[in-house]
Parts: sequence; structure tokens; C-alpha cells
Amino acid sequence: MRPPTLAATNRSNPAQFAPDVATDIRRSAGAFFDANERIYAGYLQNVISFGKLRLQTGVRFDASDTGFLANRIVTSDPSDPAITPTTPRITPNRQSAGYFNALPSVQAQYQLDKNTNLRANFSQGIARPNIGDLVPTTIVDPNASPFPGVVIEGNPNLKPTKANNYDILIEHFFQPLGILQGGYFYKQLSDPIYPTASTIPAGQPNAGLRLLQSINGPSAHIQGIEVSWEQRFSFLPGLLSGFGVSANYSYTQSGVTFPSTFDGGRIDNAPLSRQAPNTWNAGFTYDKARFSMRFAASHNDANIQFYNYSHVDAATDRDPILGLKGPGGDVYFYAHTQFDIQGSYRIAKGFRFEASGLNLSNEAFGFYQGSTIYPIQREFYKPTVSFGFRWTSSPE
Repeated sequence: MRPPTLAATNRSNPAQFAPDVATDIRRSAGAFFDANERIYAGYLQNVISFGKLRLQTGVRFDASDTGFLANRIVTSDPSDPAITPTTPRITPNRQSAGYFNALPSVQAQYQLDKNTNLRANFSQGIARPNIGDLVPTTIVDPNASPFPGVVIEGNPNLKPTKANNYDILIEHFFQPLGILQGGYFYKQLSDPIYPTASTIPAGQPNAGLRLLQSINGPSAHIQGIEVSWEQRFSFLPGLLSGFGVSANYSYTQSGVTFPSTFDGGRIDNAPLSRQAPNTWNAGFTYDKARFSMRFAASHNDANIQFYNYSHVDAATDRDPILGLKGPGGDVYFYAHTQFDIQGSYRIAKGFRFEASGLNLSNEAFGFYQGSTIYPIQREFYKPTVSFGFRWTSSPE
């Protein structure tokens, strides 16, 4: 008996292939934008040495000019019943933005001994907004869930985040191959950029809906310590000489201030979005004769995806159900620990066998709101294993 054709299957269950016109229109119109960005930059630098002291100074000039064309999409309007999710109002929106910065830096390096250096650094830098956050696309959807309707809006007025960076670092070089580093850093940020979800106040268009938009905050800071160690154990005898290690760890503490207009003004100093307190990577290598191998473990603590909590008062902020850690709190990425391995064996010149295994710990990816007991999404990918042969005619 022949299997049913596509047409026969469609006749038996037409809804299975029914088009979702409303979603298709929103995605198509919302995905369309034209962005043109020109960046102009230049720098001046001077290096001078006084015995064991090396001093480097400089200034970087950075300017940007950006223009956008995007769409404003409205799926519901009480004053116009012809506007529906399947017949939205789509209007073009043109905007532009630009800036100029002069960014100085001073770095001093002092040689404590032949293999040990002490470094101190002050510099100013910028972090440009993501193009996707700048594009002035606007989607108004009063029927969206889980919020009571949302307005998703780009922000072409975003300023680049400007940072005053203070660093001190000590480093020691092992012989023949290796380095150990440790240091402290402090970054003072102005106009930090972070994604937010806030309620549109009464008296404004779309009042009561949730506005999803990236904004500039007044200020923020990051400080922390970091250590790293890389070494090749070539001084060991025999097969042990092929081993190596590459590891680093950082602990950071950060805090942001919120605009007074953000949901009535949050008074907590939440951590910076996408800034995990503890991060570490540990890698073990082996390179000997024809065989090469890399094993890596990496970890990121839970960190904020976007700010969502609506401030009421200090007592409510601390409430385990209604406060920051409740189901109405900020949205977080889950903590993530992953193990990967890859290796190769050279069979002949230009010809090798390769194999790899990714996400061997089957670590899940997802989001939660406030606390892990309030999950939003969990994604499971399982390990990925690959192997094969590679041939190249170029010299190795």
C-alpha cells in the first residue's frame, strides 16, 4: 500500500498546514530594517622608558554617524477597528544618531625582576550599542502574553557606554613556556546600556502595556579580581612533556543605578545584565609527536538577561514572593557549566584523523524569573560528537 500523499494528508487535517498570517506579517515587517553606520577613528601614542620603568601614553579619537530606516507595526488600535493582527498598520520610520569621543590612556610597566612585571593602567573606552537595539522598529501587540500586551521598540537615541578603567596586574613568566597573572580591576561606567521591561504610564500612548526596550542608565560600576595560568610542561621527562594547562578565574561585583522614570524608580543596585559573579575556564592540553588533544571545562554563574522588576517600596523589594526573587523579578540566565574535548592524530603529511565532543555534561540552557523555582524556558541539546578525516595540500 502506498503512503498517503501530501495532498491527501492536508485534506484529512487542513489545520495542520493553516498559515499564521498575523505572525508572518509581524515577523517580516519587524525583521526589515536598513542601517548605515560610519565610524571614524584615529590615535596618537608615545612610549618612553626609564630604566626598568616603561611608560606608554596615548589618546584615541572615535566618532560615529548612523542612519536607520525601520517599521512601526501596530496590531490593534481602538480608534481604528480596521487595524487587526492580520491587517496591521505598518509605517516607515527614519532616524539618525551620532557621537564623538576623545579617549586617553596611560600605562606604566615596572620590571621587578627578569621574569616578573608589575603593570598599572588608566584608560577610557566605549562600548557601542548593538545595531539591533538601535534600530527604531516598533511593534505594538496588545494581545501578547505573558504580559498584558507589549510594545517592543528600538532606541536610536542610545549613547555608547563610556568607561573609566583602572587596572593593576602582576605577571610572572615561567621558563621555558608559561605565565601566571593576577590583578584587580575597577570600571566606572556612564550611560550603561541594559535591556528593560517597564509599564507604560497613564496618559501616554499604549498606557498599561509593557515596553521592552534597551535604555541608558545613569551610572554603573564593575570591580573584581582575575587570575590566569598557562604553562607547557615540556621540562618533564618522556611522555609527560606533552602536557599543558590553561586556566583562568574571575570574580566580579557590579551594580547599576536606574533612571527615576523607570517603573517609579528602582532603589536597588542590581548587578549589570549579563555579568556573572563567578566565571572560570580550565583547559588541559596534550601535544606530542602526531597526537594533539584539548579538554576544556567552563562555568558562568546565573546572570541577568533583562531587568523586569517593578519597584514598589523597600520592604516589597525584599519580599520572597512579591519582591526581586519572586515570579515578577528580573529575568536571569541559568548558571552554565560545560565540558568539551577535541583531538587529532596525524596519519601522514597533510592527512589526519579528528574527533570532538561538545557539551558532554548535557548542560541545559534557559531563563528563569526571580528565582530558579520560577522557570520560563529550558532548552536541552545533548552532547554533540563528531569525527572524520581531514586532508590538506598546504604545509603544516
